[in-house]
Amino acid sequence: MQFWSFFSCGTTDISRISYYAEYDGQLAPTKGMAAAYVDPNRTHAMSQGGKPRFSTGTAGPLDRLLRIFHYFESSSDPCTWASNIRHGDSTDVKGIIQKILDIHKVRCVSCFGLRLSHLRTGEVHWLHPDTGVCHVRERYERGHPQEDWRYELRIRYLPKGFLNQFNEDQPTLNYFYHQVKSDYMMEIADRADQEIALKLGCLEIRRFFRDMRGNALDKKSNYELLEKDVGLRRFFPRSLLDSVKAKSLRKLIQQTFKQFANLNDQQCILKFFEILSPIYRFDKECFKCALGSSWVIAVELAIGPEEGISYLTDKGSNPTHLANFTQVQSIQFEERERKGVLQLDVAGAAEPLTVTTTTLNTAENMADLIDGYCRLVSGSSSSFIFRVQKANHEKRLQGLKAKVITVSETDDYAEIIDEEDTYTMPSTRDYEIQRERIELGRCIGEGQFGDVHQGIYICPVENLWFYIDFHFYR
Repeated sequence: MQFWSFFSCGTTDISRISYYAEYDGQLAPTKGMAAAYVDPNRTHAMSQGGKPRFSTGTAGPLDRLLRIFHYFESSSDPCTWASNIRHGDSTDVKGIIQKILDIHKVRCVSCFGLRLSHLRTGEVHWLHPDTGVCHVRERYERGHPQEDWRYELRIRYLPKGFLNQFNEDQPTLNYFYHQVKSDYMMEIADRADQEIALKLGCLEIRRFFRDMRGNALDKKSNYELLEKDVGLRRFFPRSLLDSVKAKSLRKLIQQTFKQFANLNDQQCILKFFEILSPIYRFDKECFKCALGSSWVIAVELAIGPEEGISYLTDKGSNPTHLANFTQVQSIQFEERERKGVLQLDVAGAAEPLTVTTTTLNTAENMADLIDGYCRLVSGSSSSFIFRVQKANHEKRLQGLKAKVITVSETDDYAEIIDEEDTYTMPSTRDYEIQRERIELGRCIGEGQFGDVHQGIYICPVENLWFYIDFHFYR
């Protein structure tokens, strides 16, 4: 007899898988961002074990196909939960995120972010939504082969009372559950108390086999099919499976499962969060750092929907509140003496809140987190990050002045013609350049639309710069 017929859950799983396969082949419309779309042929080929044809980091153009791992339950194997997104030269991170969420009809879009992890070193970069995808790939994949990197779509920015809000958006609730469960199994499951590990595992069995009868595991044959065909490792940490004898483990699972036999999907998920929250704070992120511009007060900075921005000086102490996200007016980060420095302009504070981290990358990841929360609570799509100019930009300007012919600071170098349709925007966005490639120099005067600055535009081609005068206004 087939395993699925024992549990009477085959048709539900098949319909669930075909539902996502149907939407993976569709192209959702894009609004207000550079285009990106799902490549259904590549997605299907890779799910069948095909190898991606990515650039290996050597010379030559990067492949315009990006494999994004996610937590949408598109099959019975979590390792295959991924989408292959084809992008253009002007596609930004926001466009990639929006495309995947449109396919799965997610409403809480502002809660999601894209994380880039290096599989060998554990290095993590949170990609700002306004950053161009080509810029990201040139920056990271030129130094390491593409297969060493993992792009992962995650829920990072949580509103207050997020579980109540997610209850009204079932795809987001399911997504957050799978994300937290994956983190739990990889990070702390082997250290969890036996009773907690049993409860969390049985809740997932109940949710995974949603049509299974409440007493199905009482039969030895059913339990053995679960053990052999699916595997207990999917539900329980290895430390539990190795430390308890098989016969005793079966009795423990059967007894624990009966506590949740009558729960539905949503109740299983909420119960999972309730049991896990005392031992794993999945609703906030913590960073080891120091308050001030030097290593004076070592703290653990906690950032989350309930705490806002707070810090703890030692374990067990009560958090000290520093600021709410609604108070943050601007965010800056830079590198000083090989350390990262994060500065927040907080409304009502006499001076900026300064945090020092061990690396610039940590400060940048913290800045992205706070920026995401600020955009979430304000309902704004504009970033609060003000990027500090590099300290050596004046030296670059001085060096270039000797090699190029500049326009006189007193001469008019362009005539503005007052005719109808002069300022009509083109239908495409080819007229735009990436702001992160511009380094501002000194102000040389006033123009029709704002101050005129000297500056440098850094081309994607290595070691190629342009010395320019341009209008800059905020």
